[in-house]
Amino acid sequence: MALLTAAAPEDASPARHSLDRAMDHLEEVLRAGLQRGDAAARCGAGQFVLLLPQADYEGRRTACTRLIRSFTHRCPHAPSVPLSSSSPCRPTAETGPATPLP
Repeated sequence: MALLTAAAPEDASPARHSLDRAMDHLEEVLRAGLQRGDAAARCGAGQFVLLLPQADYEGRRTACTRLIRSFTHRCPHAPSVPLSSSSPCRPTAETGPATPLP
């Protein structure tokens, strides 16, 4: 899993309308840039959670970097720039779900 969060430069809060437009553009980037089997869901005004089941930790970081680069190329003047967050996961049991590492 990975999290993309819209952040305004220099800790300024973007206007709600600007944030909504930036998130709409980010959604388009995600639709075009995610691979088959990947999923994304908006979880709040300025966040998307990504499920990248085929990617390991480095793969998730690479995917997030690629998506952010695509967003900034598509929307160079956007007031919000997405930041990514991903943490390594390990299975709780051989067939169990993954849990974040401390």
